[in-house]
Amino acid sequence: MPSKQNNKNNSADKINLSRYETDVSGVSLRELEAGLWWSKNFSKIKQTIIVLLIIISLTSWGYTIYNMGAYLLFGMNADERMVKNLTSETNITHQLVSERAPKNLIVTDQGNLTSGGKHDYFASVNNPNEFYWATFTYCFGGASGICGDNFILPGDGKYILALAQTQNFTAAISFSNVVWHKINHHVISDFPAYYDQRLDLKYQNVSFTPGDELNLNSLSFTALNDSPFSYWNVPVDIIFISGTQIVAVNRYSIGNFTSNSSRDVKITWPGSIPSYSDILLITDLNIMDPQVYQTPNE
Repeated sequence: MPSKQNNKNNSADKINLSRYETDVSGVSLRELEAGLWWSKNFSKIKQTIIVLLIIISLTSWGYTIYNMGAYLLFGMNADERMVKNLTSETNITHQLVSERAPKNLIVTDQGNLTSGGKHDYFASVNNPNEFYWATFTYCFGGASGICGDNFILPGDGKYILALAQTQNFTAAISFSNVVWHKINHHVISDFPAYYDQRLDLKYQNVSFTPGDELNLNSLSFTALNDSPFSYWNVPVDIIFISGTQIVAVNRYSIGNFTSNSSRDVKITWPGSIPSYSDILLITDLNIMDPQVYQTPNE
């Protein structure tokens, strides 16, 4: 029977090596165990990766072969039909092109007003196109008469004026060099809202005093720019109306008209103003022209 001394020696020989972090060479037991596991399982890991790569390759090639076969069976015929349709006669007719083309400007009124030996020419023009605006050259009295350049916004109406002319021509107006510009709905999705926001200009407290002993007429009003935009110059057409007839016209420009501001305006001009029933103040601003806007840095 072993002695108690021998049992003590056997206990001393059983040393817990796991409590040592590293051996004398600096490699931990955990690292040795990981290396051993890797060496035992390396071949299995390699085989697993190879199998996965084979599966991915077979799937890719299968997808490619399937699509190539589908194109050979169906796609080539579809391409041939598409090319045939593109090169064959289409249904676009002259009538269809004419229906979709912008319609001509409409003149609803025109005239020649004479006062003090000077002639004021006017024409009322409408644009029947909802999504097109135009720039053009106009002439009163033909190409040898009084000509100028102007614009008109989509679906809008305006007056074209040629004031204080010394030559007396026929009042008939004609147009040339008409260039139509289609509204880009990717840029301006809602043109009526675009129009209303930029032309939120009002004229209040309109007061007119006819010519005195000096034959000078006086017109005063308050102009309000309630839009979020500032403008270098805002032309205003002044139209005197008696019933449905235009009896006098004039024009004034408000310079440096900043956003959310007001301007008291008073203008005088010579001449005789016939009896009238209403005065129209109409903004004539090309909001499609970026040059009319003052940028924030200016």
